[in-house]
Amino acid sequence: MSKYEDTMIANANKSLGACYYYEAGVEETHQQRHSKCHNILTGVKMRVMHVFICIFILTFLMGCTHNVPMKSSINEFVLMNIKTSSHQGVNFTYQSNLVGADLPIYGKGKKPSSTIGKHVADETNTLKSMLTEYFTNKFLEIDPNSALAIEVKLDDFWVEYYVIDSSGMQLAKAITGAQNNYMSSANLIVLISLKHNDLVSKKRLSASAESISSGAQTINVIGDSINQVNNKMLMLVNAFLAENGL
Repeated sequence: MSKYEDTMIANANKSLGACYYYEAGVEETHQQRHSKCHNILTGVKMRVMHVFICIFILTFLMGCTHNVPMKSSINEFVLMNIKTSSHQGVNFTYQSNLVGADLPIYGKGKKPSSTIGKHVADETNTLKSMLTEYFTNKFLEIDPNSALAIEVKLDDFWVEYYVIDSSGMQLAKAITGAQNNYMSSANLIVLISLKHNDLVSKKRLSASAESISSGAQTINVIGDSINQVNNKMLMLVNAFLAENGL
């Protein structure tokens, strides 16, 4: 038994000097006193164990790593709006400001979040894969020697995850054991530059996408919102190239 448990039980014994008292002027038998003390101390032990179990579960969850399922699929709407360029090839290069695959989860408005556990999502390589597929469909080939150079830089990326139910609704659901509704908002900022002969064009592209879940499928809904924001970014890249005659 831990020192903490011993202390709690000792305090219980003091407050229950009750093991040796008279009730309504009638002396209790030794067996009755022993039974009452035993029941009280058993209850204290159970509460102590409950506290330690809760602490253990919370500590375990804090140390868990949640791998967000990342999808690199391009949706049909984006593919249908890709117009093949007359240029033979493109010198496409890609960079990322992200370090590692740790995914910071924020609350609404990028405020600190109480979301438990560490989340991992390899956005750097997922977006690169989608951009490579896009440019492969847009141009005849990706050629490092092409006079047409397009550079894409992943500047920033984060996810906001928060409850969207009202306080009253959250209380009602807590009583009934129902799941709260959560919003996952993926946010992506990309810097794109285009160079072709005397043409130089640069732009900062920003996109966001949202998905709602009941809270039971946290990592799946986060993965869905990320895939959506990546597809939105491809649409913005496509629009940027169209603005520049490509």
